[in-house]
Amino acid sequence: MFRPERGRDYEFSVAVSEVHRGSSSGFPKYGIFASYADEDNYSVAFLDARLRVLATFGRINGQAQSWQNSALPADFSPSAFNTLRVVKTGPTQRFYVNGQLLQTRTFDVPEGQVGLVVEDTRADYDDVTFTLLRAPAGENTDGDGVPDTTDKYPPTPEPDRRRSD
Repeated sequence: MFRPERGRDYEFSVAVSEVHRGSSSGFPKYGIFASYADEDNYSVAFLDARLRVLATFGRINGQAQSWQNSALPADFSPSAFNTLRVVKTGPTQRFYVNGQLLQTRTFDVPEGQVGLVVEDTRADYDDVTFTLLRAPAGENTDGDGVPDTTDKYPPTPEPDRRRSD
């Protein structure tokens, strides 16, 4: 999807809904790679609709980081579009569902890209957004510390939230 430059802070957000839950895995789930460098360095956030939790996990330098589960908000409905968002500042990653902060974790992934992920589930993704939060010292900005990307990236079209099932 998008590979931020090394050391960048960013926000990555998607609207996602479960279309079909499989039965071949004990934990069918869907979500995002908050940061993925390689199979030994990544962080991931999953929505597990069956257990009704946000589950996060990571691997740093080949070492598994612990799973952490948080109860999903009361308004969570798997068949509706729910917003899953990560805000990464340095190694700190804050995970939100429908605007509610559910977890803050530290995953020191050296650099990586963001992406979408499913396990034994079909999901619809919409309204995928990526925003750089601040520029490294010396980079041109519009005065607020945020890089001027107006000429680099096209505008994101408005999402079509109609279901096609």
